[in-house]
Amino acid sequence: MKLFISLIFVLVSLQAQNFTKQNLLGSWELSSAKLNQIVSFGKYIGKNRNEVLELLFNPQGLMKVVSTGDVYNYEVVQGQLKIYETKVYRNNYQIKRKSRYDLMKIVGSFEGCEVVKIVEKKIPGYKQKYDLKMCKTSNLPQPTYQSEISRYKF
Repeated sequence: MKLFISLIFVLVSLQAQNFTKQNLLGSWELSSAKLNQIVSFGKYIGKNRNEVLELLFNPQGLMKVVSTGDVYNYEVVQGQLKIYETKVYRNNYQIKRKSRYDLMKIVGSFEGCEVVKIVEKKIPGYKQKYDLKMCKTSNLPQPTYQSEISRYKF
């Protein structure tokens, strides 16, 4: 019986170490896991130390950085979060730019938040970045509250 309980505990803890699309929906705060570090994410490079970015994830696969207004595409691949830009052509034709993306993987938890290792993938290869701390601040609101859910339409 103890083996069975410990096996269930291990399975639950392993699942907590992966991103899922349902888990991501809502509002998150992103900051550096180390003190006095600058956050850089996608095209954004922080100007102040210990800066906190607010990210909004919606069910359509879009993520918005609230402070800058930048919108990125996201998808969950094998428990890892893959974030990439949208390339816009002259005639407003948009494609997902999958040749360059940020890959995030949960490596642990600290103070009720997820510690995420971020890797930037470019054409020649991968570049290790640093650890970030992601804290979930709120879930996606229910569709009955139109005023709140309109924040997630971008």
